[in-house]
Amino acid sequence: MELVREGRNRYILRRQGKMRVEGIVYVNHQLLPLVMGDKSLQQLANAACLPGVADRVCGMPDIHEGFGLPVERHFRSGTNGKLKFP
Repeated sequence: MELVREGRNRYILRRQGKMRVEGIVYVNHQLLPLVMGDKSLQQLANAACLPGVADRVCGMPDIHEGFGLPVERHFRSGTNGKLKFP
C-alpha cells in the first residue's frame, strides 16, 4: 500500500480497487516503518470497502494489525450510525 504525505504527520491512502473512500493515517516518521511493516494499512483499505462508510477511514498514531480490521481506526457511516455487513 502506498501512502502519500499530506502534512507533517498526516498521510493519505488513496482510493484503489473496491475502496469507497480514501484513508488518512496520522503517524510520525518513527512509527511509519512499523505501520508499513504489518497488515494495518491493508486492513484500513478493507474498512474503506465496507458498505455504508460515508467518509475517510482514519488510522490513528497507534494503528496496528488486528483481526480483519486494524486496531485504532475510526470511520463514520452514512446509514444512521450502522454499517451493513454482507
